[in-house]
Amino acid sequence: MPNNTTLTVRIDPVVKQQAQTILNDLGLDMTSAINVYLKKIIQCEGIPFELRREKLNEESLRVIEKTRRGEDTIGPFDTVEELMEALDAED
Repeated sequence: MPNNTTLTVRIDPVVKQQAQTILNDLGLDMTSAINVYLKKIIQCEGIPFELRREKLNEESLRVIEKTRRGEDTIGPFDTVEELMEALDAED
């Protein structure tokens, strides 16, 4: 019998339940699924699927850049109502 080690991970309970439901349908337990995933990482010498950021549209990129420069900012606000008024004025 091979020596085993324990892996402890923190997972959002909703994500765990959703994954468990799918794994049950596939006839797999969580441990088997994690083992398959880790073996695939070894086989691929990396994550076995594409990881990338979601593309931002030009307007989002413009707002991010202005915020980084400290331009076109709103606030601070004393109340939620003041914040909501300022946000509505942006439209």
